[in-house]
Amino acid sequence: MYLTTYIPNLEVLPVKTSINFMDKDTKISDVLLNPKDNVIQRIRATTEAAMKARSNPVVKWPDDAVFVLFGPFAKCSQCEMEQKIMDILYNGKEYSDVTVLSPKSDRVLQLNIKPGSEIAIYGNVKCESDLPKRCFVECFKNGEQQKCDYFLCKQCGFQWICRSCMEVCHKGNGFLICTHIFLFYLYVLYRRFCNPCFLTFISL
Repeated sequence: MYLTTYIPNLEVLPVKTSINFMDKDTKISDVLLNPKDNVIQRIRATTEAAMKARSNPVVKWPDDAVFVLFGPFAKCSQCEMEQKIMDILYNGKEYSDVTVLSPKSDRVLQLNIKPGSEIAIYGNVKCESDLPKRCFVECFKNGEQQKCDYFLCKQCGFQWICRSCMEVCHKGNGFLICTHIFLFYLYVLYRRFCNPCFLTFISL
């Protein structure tokens, strides 16, 4: 009687899962899903926060991105997981305890997600690292706590070269890394004193 009265129903407790961001070979562990969470919205938000913390934010979710739930006894290697997803999507196969989540995204409680499950994100999700390199001048956002490594090109003698311009415009020239500094000070100096590179021209 005491247990029935005082111990909560397991179905109303949060479920600990993990996210496998397959296209970026990234796993996000210990993700707590509440029973009333909209699963895909929650997975997207958690993934976006994790990638932003890794300085590689998500910039676009494709319409054909697929979210696949692997139960605790269905988890497998990355290669096997991808093969199973392709078999399900393109060959019509079915696997025990593997579910393609509906785009309408049911609640956690309705899907009966078990602790230890893994949700795989399959599709060409675009992150900042997938975009063409951009000069720091274009990326700068006034009022945000941004920092930027800057370089001195040994061949050109240019100073205040951001990492993107170093990797593209001055590639192979040899560099001295100076340090990283914050915000507006670097931006102002960069605008006043940097000899514009190719990325600066195509950005502005």
